[in-house]
Amino acid sequence: MSSTAPDLPEADRPRRRWPWLLGGLVLLALATVAGLPWLLQTLLMDQLPSRLSQALGRPVALQAVQVGLWQRELTLTGLQIGPAAGRAAAPPLLVLPRLRLQLSLQSLRHRAPVLEALQLDGLQLNLARS
Repeated sequence: MSSTAPDLPEADRPRRRWPWLLGGLVLLALATVAGLPWLLQTLLMDQLPSRLSQALGRPVALQAVQVGLWQRELTLTGLQIGPAAGRAAAPPLLVLPRLRLQLSLQSLRHRAPVLEALQLDGLQLNLARS
């Protein structure tokens, strides 16, 4: 008499789900990393001009934002801070065609932004006495 294990139906057999679970987690991580720069760009483009305008009491315009996660880089294009209210004929206080910030890896250790590079291209600053 031979003892053989009874055949279990397909639904009762233990499945190897871990490869599928691991694959799903890897895909989720890749989608998050791929979508994070777009999310940051959208958030900064929406929030930065209005918050700067509130803080400075002057109109602020911004044309574009680019985020490079792997380069730890933020580039602002077309930043302009307008004249104070009531001085519409005055030139803008600041015109900056391109601002590039590069963060250092020490930012992770200090838990605060540490700049590795700051590049201002085409800066025009108009000082005004108020």
